[in-house]
Amino acid sequence: MSGGLQQISTRLISRLHLESPSGEIVQLQSSQPAALMIRRVEFDALLVRLAQEAGAELVEGVEITQARESKDDVTLIRRDGVCFNAPLVIAADGANSVVARRLALNPGWSPSAVALDMMEETPFDSLSCADPDLLWVAYGYKGSPGYAYVFRSGRMRNVTSVRLEHIPA
Repeated sequence: MSGGLQQISTRLISRLHLESPSGEIVQLQSSQPAALMIRRVEFDALLVRLAQEAGAELVEGVEITQARESKDDVTLIRRDGVCFNAPLVIAADGANSVVARRLALNPGWSPSAVALDMMEETPFDSLSCADPDLLWVAYGYKGSPGYAYVFRSGRMRNVTSVRLEHIPA
């Protein structure tokens, strides 16, 4: 593996089980890895560390209220009026990113759409699994809108489901 990925736990997967909303199933197997599984928390920490080693400054716990972009830099203004200027900004402030909205990169989500997400990590040795080397993904699982997936990452089994809800206006 290139870059910093060898510094964190990764798992190569070459078998996939995909289920469509209509119930059709596709099983894929490759002689080469088809997916690289990484725990998000470890990957995020690695990205931060590598960026800092390359000279980036990490600023956490700041509430940005305004942002503007010029041809030379990005200016972020926090609630108390303090300004940050940089030629490049990585705003890791989530799906409802204030920075993305202020810079018109994402107009925001419709008030009638909500996604609920659940993730569980369970020690792998406490589960009985028919196939620990399989990535299982289902779209529209059991008729519900959204998706679910299960995969092994290192010593843990990740079980995630995202249900898309539409709330009437």
